Amino acid sequence: AQYTQNFGITNGLDSENIRTVLQDQQGILWIGTANGLYNFNGYEFNRAELLIENPIIQTIYNDQQIVWVGTWQNGLFVYENQKWSQIKLAGQYNSKVYSIESDENNVYIGTNVGLFIYSKKSKSIIHNESIDKLFNQVLISALSIKNNNIYVATKGIVYQLNSDFSIVNII
Repeated sequence: AQYTQNFGITNGLDSENIRTVLQDQQGILWIGTANGLYNFNGYEFNRAELLIENPIIQTIYNDQQIVWVGTWQNGLFVYENQKWSQIKLAGQYNSKVYSIESDENNVYIGTNVGLFIYSKKSKSIIHNESIDKLFNQVLISALSIKNNNIYVATKGIVYQLNSDFSIVNII
């Protein structure tokens, strides 16, 4: 027999407006809502104390035991070694982060102000505006990586890029 249990507001989740969910390597369920970020250990919800109150969570991504959290108006947060930090994108904290993906060398962050690349080797954010110019606009709504190609979705168009960020195909 299969056992199902429902969890929600009565169990400590402050919002029914769930926007994204991720399970990390430790089995913790991360839940992004319109009222903030929560983690669930199988028994109880705990509100993640990001550095701001009630951010709208847009996307959550897990890469090598680092949790990346993109918000609707407060930019990018990273949870590493039991500590939260906020990362500036284009010199500001208020970007809209739509999508996060990674490969073995980089983490790619799609935002309303372009594509940002976090180098795992140098531990720094790169924003190459010439890459954004390839897309004729800066809004990056979705990212995907497959077979060493990066797929970048903008308004109505998907670009296939190789690892050198040259356009291979427009879909």
